[in-house]
Order: sequence, then C-alpha cells, then structure tokens
Amino acid sequence: MPAAIAAAAAAIRGPQQAAYEEAGFTRRSVRMPSGEEVSYLSRRSTTDPPERCVVFLHGMTSDALGSAAAVVPIASRQPPGVRILVPDAAGHGKRHAWAVRSSWEGLSLDDHMSDVEAFCAAVGASDGTVPVDLVGYSMGGATAFALAARHVNGSAPAASRLPVRRVALLAPALLVTQELYAMTLSVQRHGGVERCVYNYRTEAEAEEMLRLVGYAEPLCEKLAPVLAWGRRDQPPDFWWKMWRGLGGVQAFGEGEVDAAVDAKRAALASSGSVLAEAATPVLVVQGSAELVVDASVPREVRRAVGSACDVATLEGFGHRGHPTDASKDFLTAAGQVVGPWLGR
Repeated sequence: MPAAIAAAAAAIRGPQQAAYEEAGFTRRSVRMPSGEEVSYLSRRSTTDPPERCVVFLHGMTSDALGSAAAVVPIASRQPPGVRILVPDAAGHGKRHAWAVRSSWEGLSLDDHMSDVEAFCAAVGASDGTVPVDLVGYSMGGATAFALAARHVNGSAPAASRLPVRRVALLAPALLVTQELYAMTLSVQRHGGVERCVYNYRTEAEAEEMLRLVGYAEPLCEKLAPVLAWGRRDQPPDFWWKMWRGLGGVQAFGEGEVDAAVDAKRAALASSGSVLAEAATPVLVVQGSAELVVDASVPREVRRAVGSACDVATLEGFGHRGHPTDASKDFLTAAGQVVGPWLGR
C-alpha cells in the first residue's frame, strides 16, 4: 500500500478502534457451523445473564469496525447489564475471501438473515430468554426489519429464536430510489458492472459513490483513494453481485422498475404487519437529503407498523454524510437518537 494511502487508512481506522476500546468493546471471533471464522466487536454485560442484548448490523461495503460512529453513542446510553454485539456481515470485512470460495452470486436478504441467526446462535445470544434489540443501518436495516418479523411471528428456526424487543432502522435499504432500481435492472439486462455505483473500482468511481451517500466534497476527495485501493484484490464484479442479491432484482428485466418497486413495497408491508400485530416498537431514522433509500420509506414503515412506529428525520443529512458539512456524520447523529430510544 502506498505510504499516503496507508496513512489515510490509518487515520480512519485508528480512531474507530480507539472509540470502541474506550467504550469497553473488544474484538472477538467465533466459528460458524459452516466452519467460517467471523470477527465481531463485543461489549460484555456486567450481569449473567444479560438484561438484554443489542445486535448492530452494519451497511453494505462496511464492517463492524466502521460502525463505531453509531455503536459508541448507542452503547453510551445502555446500562452496563446490556450486552452489545457488532458482527461483520457475510461477505464483508475479512469474510470476502470466504464468500468467493464457491460460485459467488451474491447474497439475498434471506441469506443475510440466516447468517445473523447463525451468528447469534454461535455466540449464545439466541437462547430464547434474553430480550434482543435489533439495530441496523442501510443493508443491516433491511436485514433487521425482516429478521424481526421472522422471529416475532415464530417462523424462525427454534434453535435460533430471538425474543425481539425493539427494532431501530437507520436509513434502512427496504426500498431504494427508482433511479437506483433502473440502474440495477439495466446492468442486470445489459452488463457493464462498472455502472453499478456500489461496484466502484477507480478513484473517480469511488468519488461518485461517496457523493451518492452524501459526503461533503472534501471528504470525497480524501476517502476515494483509500476506498479504491481496498478493492484492488477483489473480483471486479463482487459488489455488483452483492448489491443485486440484496435488491432481489434477478427476476426482473430492464423496464420493469415498477414491478421491482412494488415487490419491495409488498415485502415491507408484510414484515410491518407482523410487527404491528405484536406491537413491536420500531424506530426509523433517515436524513432529509437521502439519495439512496427512497424518501417514502419512513412513511411506508409507519403505515405498516402503525402506532408502534416512531420516525426521526435528520435535517440536511444524506445516507451516510452531510453534503454541506464535512464535520457531520449520519451514523453519529442517528446513534444519538437510537441510544435513548432503546432505553425506554
């Protein structure tokens, strides 16, 4: 790694690690039933068993370490008797290599849910007695929402049952913008994975993705070389397949944007109705300048979940950054909202 890029990467990752350590988190790993070793960050409970457990699910292209901005403020508002777990998602962090060992076609939402279930079982967080709060950002938000419904309605495997207490969704990728569906379906039909913004490889492509998620221009210029360098040893279509799998668009072709959107809306409504029936509290936090997740998502979730749903709009924030203020971070601001809400 060139010295300048190494220094920039250390300037990003070092403070994240330090923030976790100061908040009482340690890095751990667990072996999954598949044999894969999964890294995660953990804050132990001071009680045995814990009062409850918070499981944080990060967004696509990130990892557990990169979630410090949200997790640390959330943790600061939880009593010491609360256990907090932040796993690397399937295909993320050091799990890239494991993912491409076989025929890699991406991971569906159901794959992500099953992976979280397996992780929780492996670390003893699914014994059916300790209440679980699910918190998810973007991809992790979509996973948390569907996973909560699966466990609330009793359709999850008995061996990995999670007694879901609350669900907090940070800019959840339950429905992306029509422009992103159109792009995805066009690549699905005609190829050209470089047109998928999350499949960035070059610095210019990384800058385009950073602008999409709402980073201010100075940060786009600073972060793009680090992000592009990190993709150098990965298959050129890895993140396209991850994006396509999460979106579940394989069944649709170009021009069928409305059909893809309707399918996602129906899935959202179905999960929401399960949580509504159980009166499971749900919080949706989304920025007013969001360009990835459709602006209708908070409204759609509230309609589906009903009176048990709270919505918080963060003015001026995009999907991850703040387009006009490089000092502001969506995850930090959202974590400050989620922390006290979980403590209710």
